[in-house]
Amino acid sequence: MGRANISISFSSIRVICEKKTFIIIMNIIRSLFENRVNSISILLDRSNQTYHSGELITGRLVFSLNESIDQNNLELLFNGRVHTLIQINQPRNHTIGKSTVGSTTTIITSNIITNNNINNHHHHHHHHHQNREHSVNENFELFRQIYQFAPNGVGSKLGPGNHELPFQFVIPINLPSSFQYKRWAFIEYRLKASVGGKTKELDIQLLGSPSVSPNELYSPVQDDQSKTVGLFNGKKLTMRCNIPQAGWTMGSTIPLTCLIDNYSDKLMTLSASIKQDIQISAYNNRETHREKILTTFGQQVAANRIGGQYHIQILLPKALPVIHNTCRVIQINYYIEVKLDIPLAINLYCKLPIILTNQQLNQQQQQQPQPVPNFYPQPGQQQQYSFGQQPASNPNMMMYPPIPDPNACGGGGGAIPSAPPIGFNEAPPPYSENYGNNSQPIAPYPILPMKD
Repeated sequence: MGRANISISFSSIRVICEKKTFIIIMNIIRSLFENRVNSISILLDRSNQTYHSGELITGRLVFSLNESIDQNNLELLFNGRVHTLIQINQPRNHTIGKSTVGSTTTIITSNIITNNNINNHHHHHHHHHQNREHSVNENFELFRQIYQFAPNGVGSKLGPGNHELPFQFVIPINLPSSFQYKRWAFIEYRLKASVGGKTKELDIQLLGSPSVSPNELYSPVQDDQSKTVGLFNGKKLTMRCNIPQAGWTMGSTIPLTCLIDNYSDKLMTLSASIKQDIQISAYNNRETHREKILTTFGQQVAANRIGGQYHIQILLPKALPVIHNTCRVIQINYYIEVKLDIPLAINLYCKLPIILTNQQLNQQQQQQPQPVPNFYPQPGQQQQYSFGQQPASNPNMMMYPPIPDPNACGGGGGAIPSAPPIGFNEAPPPYSENYGNNSQPIAPYPILPMKD
């Protein structure tokens, strides 16, 4: 019995030693490869690294070699990634929860499911419903492109010294904006260079546009609401709000018109807020986070004023994420909430949905070309460029369909309509909000915090 134990112990020690030896050898080989490369840099021709869908990214891969390497050992990857995370802690018998903290409201819709990506913890309490805690996350690539510096897969030797090779990518159309919301969701676009086993990464910022029909952008928006003011001998109050169209360019001014009939003897305050609903999903679970972006105050509404017409000029921020029908797990909807503040009574509200875009819109234009659909290659295909070769004229052919997590339930998303390509304007400077025309700064809307 003792000899058997000793034999087993020696065998275990030998396996451990072999594993350590293998790891040491692999590290030595890796260091030898990496030592051939002194430095790597990805230099873009656009200094602010900010682009629109459909544009061309051009730049240079700059690197310094200590030893010669084969050109086949050079690779430049460009891809887009999406991540969402939902944590749920609620009674099994309830499927909808709502919580409000400060100016952020979260609404949760949960379907109890079981798979390898969900961690379930059961808590038993005497005379209470059983609670169920779990988290769900979803990760996939929006697209993947590879620039191959060796033409036709046949490359020459690159000798020691400094090297600078140009590259270019066509950004696929119909992509969502770069985005980060706490630790619950992000969309990122990244270049990753590999030279002789050594890597370098560079993030780019993408300004997205909505995938919508022209009718949605140029249709007028209106909302009517009314109520009775006062418990006894109540007086009627009506408010009709409208804007000329639903679609607006970042940084533009939205002219809001309100027609108000105030039959009461109360003086009221009119204001308009831009709000943002961030809808996040991960398989069968969804959350909506509500954020207030800015508030603009209008005129006061006098008592017993019938047929009053009031105007508010709402200045939009110059930089907000646009994710509208371009991502199957994240959707951002914007709307104007018009508020009539009534003393000692429940306020009256109108809601006007809006669609924000980074495109320049013609406010008088009613007809635009219809969006064209995307055509994806078969899963597993990817576009490759050769050194000195022009990219394909159709950027859609460089896109993957979204890749679902194979260990989780739910399916991948399919193709979605394309938004027309747009031109590039320099990235806008940071914005500030105003109260009406008084130019008094209010607390700036926090660009969504970095993920934890």
